[in-house]
Amino acid sequence: MQSPQYLSSPDTCAIHTLPSELLAEIFALCWHAFTPSFPDTHDSVSIEVEIRRLAHAPLLELSQVCSRWHAIAVGTPSLWSDICLDSVLWRPALRNPTRVTTLLKAALERGGNASIILTIRNDFDSLPPALVVALLVAHSERWKKLAIGCDGPVLALFSGIAGRLSRLDYLEIYVSEEGPEDMTVFEVAPRLTDVTYSGDSASALGRFPLEQLWCLTCMALTPLELPIIISLARRLPSAGELRLQFSLVDQPSDEALQYDIPPVTSDIGILFVEVVDPFYPFHSEQTLGGLFESLTLPSLDKIELESSEYPRLLLTWPQESFLALSARSSFDAHLRVLEIYDVHITHGELLACLSGLSSLERLAISDHQTVATGGGIASHLITDALLARLTLAPGSSELVPRLRSASFQSLLRFADSAYLAFVLSRVDNGAAPPFKSHLCWLPGCHRVLDATTTAQLDDLGAQMLLTFRFSEAESEWI
Repeated sequence: MQSPQYLSSPDTCAIHTLPSELLAEIFALCWHAFTPSFPDTHDSVSIEVEIRRLAHAPLLELSQVCSRWHAIAVGTPSLWSDICLDSVLWRPALRNPTRVTTLLKAALERGGNASIILTIRNDFDSLPPALVVALLVAHSERWKKLAIGCDGPVLALFSGIAGRLSRLDYLEIYVSEEGPEDMTVFEVAPRLTDVTYSGDSASALGRFPLEQLWCLTCMALTPLELPIIISLARRLPSAGELRLQFSLVDQPSDEALQYDIPPVTSDIGILFVEVVDPFYPFHSEQTLGGLFESLTLPSLDKIELESSEYPRLLLTWPQESFLALSARSSFDAHLRVLEIYDVHITHGELLACLSGLSSLERLAISDHQTVATGGGIASHLITDALLARLTLAPGSSELVPRLRSASFQSLLRFADSAYLAFVLSRVDNGAAPPFKSHLCWLPGCHRVLDATTTAQLDDLGAQMLLTFRFSEAESEWI
């Protein structure tokens, strides 16, 4: 950023002729561009950086250029709406309570009535000073987004926000073992639609207004918490999204996970499940199986499954549990998206699943190969035989007749003519164009498609009948 002295005269730069509204947008970009990202962990936190962040230092520097810039930088409430507080600001050895509260008060006052994006991250060493809490509570009716880490009883300090969250629409909360389980302060939040929760007691989620949420994300779940999550799923609204992240790292290799969960019907529209940290594949099958066996999902639109350890560790597909879930939920009438890149599923299992998914419009699957570390399960799923079954032809049984998008991560062991026949049959199906096809190669498997196939795919693209992309697999492990 250029120094204030360089821009001190309105005649030195055409930027001074810009409308105030446009200058305010430029100042917002400067505020974010010249402020380091909020660190992911306490280890990299700097007291000097956090003081500058709280002071909105780039805005204050811009305000010194001239009186007009000062009026815009200090007098535009939306520029002061992003407030981040790390406990480094009030640690006993470093804190300057007067300085911190003065800067916070100034930011809140300059924000006027603008909605606030508030991030609070606390550790076990200390809690926010009473003056900081009082200032934030006094402006809690302006909170629009809140991300809070509760190492220690932080929420107990904020009891005054109960019933004062009229604008809050997004909540991200991380609770430690010593943190509070009482979430009653969030029971009344009429606009809250998106909650991300990570804690040791999923039962605390019962205090949230689940009936109004469009997205509920539950992180770092253990197998013991699956019954709790299932029981709460019935309260989520129709077409809502449930995102579950399981950690199975502490499960002994020879221990079977037993789930005996009462059946629950939920009207959610999207189910996303991720297994994180190292895990035994058969534990992933049991966890997914327990989830599928206990739920009935009569409105489900999309299923997406992921492994954070892909490709070294794949999720194991619970075939019987899924088929039973599909039948009692009538997936053939409404499931439109199945994304299972990180899942080991056989040719026969996939065909059996797809035979009951006549409403499917998007399919995302993958071949798999052994990786350098010795992990992964080598399998050729995308073959001539599979492509032939997915190719629509007169007189043949139609598999997923409404398919409009296919994404394949592949070892490219199929004949190009088989892939082209599949695409042509879908383009000619009479459905609304274009058909979307993404073909990506796994590491070390790149080859060039033959000229005939490439030419016809290009021609379909020119006619706007096909959107085709041929690229390297988009995975972090490449």
